[in-house]
Amino acid sequence: MVRRLRLLTALLCTAVVLAPSQTALAAPSRDDSTSTQATTWYDPTTHPVPHETASDPSAVVPMATGGGCTDKYGGAACISYKSATKSLNADFYVTSWDHVDSSGTAYVYIEANDEVNYLYSALTDFVGHYPVKSLAVSGGGSAWTIVDFYNRNGDWLTSVNSPTQYYP
Repeated sequence: MVRRLRLLTALLCTAVVLAPSQTALAAPSRDDSTSTQATTWYDPTTHPVPHETASDPSAVVPMATGGGCTDKYGGAACISYKSATKSLNADFYVTSWDHVDSSGTAYVYIEANDEVNYLYSALTDFVGHYPVKSLAVSGGGSAWTIVDFYNRNGDWLTSVNSPTQYYP
C-alpha cells in the first residue's frame, strides 16, 4: 500500500512540474511589445511580385525534364541538358568492377531524336567519374546516354543507358 501511495505521489508531482503554465497556453497575439525579435506575419491576400517577368508570353521557354544517372552492372551513364548553350551533356562513372574491366574501354554515345552520336572512348582504369562531353542540339526532343563497356580483348561486356532527358 505504501509503495502504491509513493508511486501515486511521484506521478502527481511529475504532472504538476510538467504542466504548461496558463501564459504558455494563451492564444497568439499581434502585440509584439514584449518581444525582442521581429515577427513576420503571413498575409494570404498579398503575393510577392516575380523578380523578372516575360514581356512576351511566347518568350517563355519550357523547362528541360528528366536526365540524371542510371547505375547498373558497375557502370553509371548520365545525361543532362544545359539551356544556356543548348547542349546535352553526357558522362559516366565506373562504380565497381562487376561487369567492367579495369583495363577495358568504354564508348560513350548520345542518342538524340533517334540519331546516335559517338562522343568519345575512355580507358576504364579507375573507379570514379569520367569526362563530360557535350552535343549541341537545336529544337526540342528527347535523348539519353549510352555507354558500352568492352574488356581488354575488345569483347563486349555490358551497356548502360541513362534516364531519358527531355529538352525544349
